[in-house]
Formats: sequence, C-alpha cells, structure tokens
Amino acid sequence: MINVLTDRFHIVCAVFGIFTFLLTFVSFLVKERLFISDSLLSYLVGAIAGPLLGAMTWAGGAENLETITLNFTRLSLCVQVLLSSIQLPGRFLRDSRRSMLVALLIGMSLTWLISTLLIWAICTVENDTNADGGNHRIAFLHALAIGACVAPTDPVLASTIVKGRWADQHVPAPLAQLISGESGANDGLGYPFVFLALYLTAYVGGGSAMAEFFGNTMGYMLILGAFWGAVIGFISAKALRLFRGLHYVDHESFFAFPIVLVILLIGTCGMAGSNDILAAFILGNVLSWDGWYQLSTAEDSLGPTFDVFLNIALFIYLGAICPWDIFDRGNNDVQVSPWHIPVWKLVCLAIALLALRRLPVMLLLYRMGLLRPHVTNFRQAFLIGFFGPMGISSIFYLHEILHFCRHELSDQDGAMTPEGLELFDVSRQVIWFVVTSSVVVHGVAIPVYQTGTWLWMECKSLKPQERPRADLRGFIDKERNAIKHVLEGIKDDEHRAEEYIETHLPNHPRPRPTFRRVKRA
Repeated sequence: MINVLTDRFHIVCAVFGIFTFLLTFVSFLVKERLFISDSLLSYLVGAIAGPLLGAMTWAGGAENLETITLNFTRLSLCVQVLLSSIQLPGRFLRDSRRSMLVALLIGMSLTWLISTLLIWAICTVENDTNADGGNHRIAFLHALAIGACVAPTDPVLASTIVKGRWADQHVPAPLAQLISGESGANDGLGYPFVFLALYLTAYVGGGSAMAEFFGNTMGYMLILGAFWGAVIGFISAKALRLFRGLHYVDHESFFAFPIVLVILLIGTCGMAGSNDILAAFILGNVLSWDGWYQLSTAEDSLGPTFDVFLNIALFIYLGAICPWDIFDRGNNDVQVSPWHIPVWKLVCLAIALLALRRLPVMLLLYRMGLLRPHVTNFRQAFLIGFFGPMGISSIFYLHEILHFCRHELSDQDGAMTPEGLELFDVSRQVIWFVVTSSVVVHGVAIPVYQTGTWLWMECKSLKPQERPRADLRGFIDKERNAIKHVLEGIKDDEHRAEEYIETHLPNHPRPRPTFRRVKRA
C-alpha cells in the first residue's frame, strides 16, 4: 500500500524546495539583470502558500507562534549583522565614527520621533468596545513603542543597494559601507527606544520605569551586550589567527566560523538576557579590525550562501504567518479586533512613513555636512534616506512588544489588561501592514528606477519617430541565439570531460587534504 505523506513538514519542504529550485535557474537574471529582490519573491510565495502551511496549527497556538517568530528573526538578524560587519573595512568604527554616531544617535532618534508622530496622527482606532462606538487616537506611549519598531533599518532589504551589479555601478564604496554599518548597528540599538515606551506604559508612575530603563535596558542589555561582543571578538581573532598559523584549523571550520559565533552569541546572550544583535555587530567589527579575517575569507561562499537561504526561508515564513485577516473587517467569518484601524488609514500611514520617516532626516544631516565624507551630494543623501527599509528588525521588535504585553501588561489571572490588548492589536496591524508595504516598495524600487531612467534618456535623446518601442521579437531572437550558443558550449564541455576521464582520471592520485599534511621545518 502506497503511503502518501501530506503532513505539514513535507508541505513546508515542498514549498521551499520548489521555490528555491526554480529560483536557482534564474537567480542571476532576477537579481543582477532585473534587480528584483529575492526577499520580495519569497514573501509573495509565503503569502500564497500560507493556507497550505498552516503555521498556527503546527505551532500549537498564537503564543507559541510568536515565540518561534521572535527566535527565527533573532537568528536571521544576528547572522546578517555579523556577516555584514565582517565585510566592513578594518577599523571601520574608528575611521567612520563621526558619520556612524550622527546616523545612529541623531538620525535614528529623529526617525523614531517622526514615525511616532505620524502613527499617532494617522492611526485613529475604531473602538467597538465603547458604548457609543466612537473613534479615538491611540495612546501616545503606544505610538512611541510602535514607532520604535520601524526606526531601525533592515539589513536584508538594504543589501539590495550594498551588494551586486547595481550597487557596483551606482553606489560609491564609502556610502555602501555607511549603509551597511548603520543598518547593522541600529538593529541592536532599537531596544532602548522600544523598552522606554513599554516601561512608561507598564509603570505609569515613572520612577520604576526609569530604573528599569537605565538599569536593565541601557546598562545590562546594551553595555553588557557590546562588551561581550568585543570580548568574544578579540579572543576569537587572536585564537583563530594562532591556530590557523599552526594548521590546526581546516578550511571548512575556518569559513563556517561566523556561523559558530552567531550560535554562541545567541546562546550566551540569551541565557544572560543581554543584547545579542548588538553583540554580533561589535564582534564582527572586532574580528575584522586588522583586516586579516576579511582578506582570508574574500573568496568564501559558505557564509553568504547560508545567509541567502536563511533569508529566503525567513521571508517565506513571514509571508505565510502574516495575519492578513486582521485587515479584513468585512469578512464575517473572521474575528476582527475591537481596536481596528481602517485599511485606507494604514495605506496613508505606509506612504507617509516611506516618504517622511527617514528621507527628510538624512537630507537635513547632509545639508549640515554631518555625514561627510561618506555622503557627498544630494543624490547620495536621497539614496540613503529612501533605502531605509522596514523588515525583519521591525517584526522582531513587534514580537518583543507582543511578549511584553502578554507577560507585563496583564492582571493576576494572566489575562491582558485593556491597555495591553489595545497595544497588542494596534501594533500588529500597523507593523505587519507597513512591513509588507516596505518589502514591496523597496523590492521593486530599483527595477522601476532603471526602467524610468532608460525611458527618460531614450525619449530625451531621440526624435519622436525614433523613440524606443518594446521589441519583443528582438528580445526572443536574442535569447534564442544565446541558448543555442550555450548548448554548443555544453557539448564541447562534455566532449572534453569524456577525454579527460579516459586519459587522466584512471592515473589520477587521490589528493591529500592540506590540513592533514605534516608541516615542514
């Protein structure tokens, strides 16, 4: 009897496998010629396959699903932050301290305040719990907490303008380094902004809130996290160089070392309750401080490959678990939150945040000359201001808020208070809608820019009767000739491989691994 397995595990493997299988064949075409973000494609696949995956069912409830999402996003952020910080130039934090401090302290604070004001002004909640059924604005402290979620920039989505052919042609190296460094650091620095608002909400008196904020968040999470990352990075750099020189470390372990460090940080910082994301950023900078590890792994593909597949899996997962039903008020089969924000207001909020949350701040800092020498003209300032996407880091801090609401904004019986319920429901609606909008907008921004620029230049330089038209037949003929040329090359390669097998392979000795060879004096 044939045993057909259609459980959740096999469905998940099938969805991920089919998508990555198809993406593999056109990955260069999609990312380097069409400039479409693979994160956008993964998110769309997850959204389409979400009903098949049934995340809520296999997770065992909403709270378990929130915990899984919190840890999954934490893992992805730590991997991305560590790998991006390792790729920065040696002594980057010292040489770029002015631009980094301005972007993180001034830029991130202003971004947080602007986001808060926009959320507070636009998000009028239709509260069905009131007797009169009237509307009201969300509490300003709630807006502060939600605004803190969208203040950090996402390193995964921001990598679109840091790596690849488009970045090599349009983004100068100092600007790409600033974008990469800022997006890595501000993910870990989002904790103070989030927990300041949460502590003020939980401890209305103010004294306990400040004690928790400065003692727990600033002292324990931030300072201890940065210190622990620096210590592990320093020890790792010295030990790895010593044992690598003694030929005690094989190639596989050497290239996989950043992944090992990420697991180490998540485990140790998690047990201590410290900030593992900031620790990963500091560790990466310390590890590559003298440039030795960066140069030694210049040809490495293990770390970037692991990062790519982890991010694809994460965005498929996020698309699958996105609570689309919370936006559908007209569906009678779905239980809608009593604190409901109309979709048209969420659309207005997403547009406002994409246009005003970060762009005016970076333009102002550029005009004041505070971002030099990394940002040298208006175009670069516009680029760094626009490409501040909201993605994995926003979802991560959202689930920190949800966890806080469940455990701190609750009564003695464990049920959330009305204030906690409102923050819980409103933050989910705002963050998920804004993140979805950012993934779509920043995923297609470069293709739209490239298409618009090409059309403008062609139409401006040619006469009306000579303006370009879509030549589908020419494109098909070009691709047909390319396919024919590639197939001929494959036949030649197969012929050479057969000759090599017949003549060389039988007498070819088995190679000895380099790390097992005896050192010579």
